[in-house]
Amino acid sequence: VDDSDQTFSQIDRALSAKDDTSHPEIHSNWDIARYLPRDPQKYFDLMVSEFLFAPYQQVIREVDADGKKAVAKTDEKLLVDIQAKCQEMLSCRGDSPFPKKLFGIIRGLQKIDGDVETEAVDLPGTQTTLAHPALVFSKYVSHVFSLDKNAAKEVDVLRKQMFRMLNIPAFSKQAQFTNPCETYVLPDVICSYCNQCRDLDLCRDPDLIMHEWKCSHCEHQYDQ
Repeated sequence: VDDSDQTFSQIDRALSAKDDTSHPEIHSNWDIARYLPRDPQKYFDLMVSEFLFAPYQQVIREVDADGKKAVAKTDEKLLVDIQAKCQEMLSCRGDSPFPKKLFGIIRGLQKIDGDVETEAVDLPGTQTTLAHPALVFSKYVSHVFSLDKNAAKEVDVLRKQMFRMLNIPAFSKQAQFTNPCETYVLPDVICSYCNQCRDLDLCRDPDLIMHEWKCSHCEHQYDQ
């Protein structure tokens, strides 16, 4: 069993473990995750949550360990420290476990490519194929990581390594992220109860997809 197999199985065990109520609860509501097969979706939630929360958690632990430091640090200084921790976590150099965990997931998804469900997601506006979950997962997570402009250099290196594992050039068309869902906007919909006016995206609004046609202001049903 190689390191990637061990990492993949360890992540599976962590995901199946009971929640620890002593830690803050993380809610992942990324719209693009709904267009992933079940296995890539849970790993997407795991890695994006760690990407967002782990640097903050490390800085807060360091602050809590030193009361004097906590008094001296402003919100701006904390933000700088969190950004530095994020860059350190994403770096493929050094001993950061984050890239190793990510690469282990990709190797694991490559091995089960033929076993996962590959039919199109049954959601309005879907325009993606799920034939290669490891590739789709890599594109989605690298796109989310790239939203942090302060870690652009580290994300670029990490992204190249991910696609190198898949034998796909990082700048090829196959490696480019495209929104998995079309958009279809119904403009200027007015609530008959409170007169609130808003645009409704029939393909991307999760409430509309679930047939919850309610005003976001007063929660009364729209007149369909």
